[in-house]
Amino acid sequence: MVKNITCYYLQEDTALSHSPSILLLAPQLYVPGGIQTYMRRLREILAEHGELRGFPVHCLSLMDDDEDRTLHAHHLPRGPFVGCKGNKFLFGLRALNHGLKYRNSLVIVGHIGQVPVAWLMRQLGLIQSYFLVLYGIEAWGKAAWLDLWGAQAATCIVAITKHTALEFCKYNLLDPNRSHVIPPTLAEEKIGLPSGRQGLGDGLAILTVGRLSVGDRLKGIDTLIKAIDRARREGAKVHLTVAGDGDDLPRLKELTLRLELNDYVEFLGAVSDEKLEKLYQTCDVFAMPSKKEGFGIVFLEAMRFGKPCIGGNHGGTPEVITHGIDGYLVDHGDVDQLTKYLVQFSHSPELRREMGLRGYEKVKAGYLFQHMRGRWFALLDSLTPKC
Repeated sequence: MVKNITCYYLQEDTALSHSPSILLLAPQLYVPGGIQTYMRRLREILAEHGELRGFPVHCLSLMDDDEDRTLHAHHLPRGPFVGCKGNKFLFGLRALNHGLKYRNSLVIVGHIGQVPVAWLMRQLGLIQSYFLVLYGIEAWGKAAWLDLWGAQAATCIVAITKHTALEFCKYNLLDPNRSHVIPPTLAEEKIGLPSGRQGLGDGLAILTVGRLSVGDRLKGIDTLIKAIDRARREGAKVHLTVAGDGDDLPRLKELTLRLELNDYVEFLGAVSDEKLEKLYQTCDVFAMPSKKEGFGIVFLEAMRFGKPCIGGNHGGTPEVITHGIDGYLVDHGDVDQLTKYLVQFSHSPELRREMGLRGYEKVKAGYLFQHMRGRWFALLDSLTPKC
């Protein structure tokens, strides 16, 4: 645990000179994606925390344009926001300018690649402390030397899973006791009862969701298609729905055609939020046997509707799915393992119901937005004591 943290003050010659301030350095907020969603939720939390504690919160985004926020106007938090349209020089310049204007702000860095900016602000005496947020695969190895310097000087590290925290600390020789785990959560304050079985006749309706890009092949969609083929050969009635788009889609469609699965594997492309929610409600099982998933918010989305999940026994996924309790974990590329669990689920509606209910209870107990807010509030209050 970090000790002896000083209070954070603005050092302007104004009426704000004795008020704490927070600056969020974000990679991107207003496009779809896991890290973007986490950053949006974090900005909401910081805005609420600042409002309740009586200090301003600012947000500086590298990739967003100011106008991008209009796409999400229904949940925009209050407080200054500046987008830099991908201009790294402008991003750094504006961060330094903020430090000059609001001396000793607490800076929260949303990506390892942005930590040198906070490190420089501290070296120049503009701030005293900053937090570093780690999301997933980008932190599972040795950091570049500038990023490493920045990480070493951070007041604390916040990771979305224990796996990410431990991997980063191991490769970069940092004390894991400096890290805090605050996982992603669903945006809803409350969730309803899990949805009943609405799948396809007497067959097993399987859903997978994600980007179908060449760079995301480790998500294992091809393995899932092969397992569908194997399960059907073993007599199981299974059907796979794939929601998502990307440049790897032609390869996956070709594999489906080659295995003669066109009647059993459906590619929907990109879908609306309303359509996606309906897909979660009407499936029987959610599966994404990924090798390098930082967390897997899609598993929570399925669990909130009482659906059991199959995920990869790698990365942060084992911290979301408890093997044999609310789903199954499989080794990446292992068609036999995946087939075994698909067949098992297809033959046992009761098993699906029991596992799905346990997943639903897990989400309700620890993965709603109120839980993420509470963890961040506790961390901020413990490291920025009220003056």
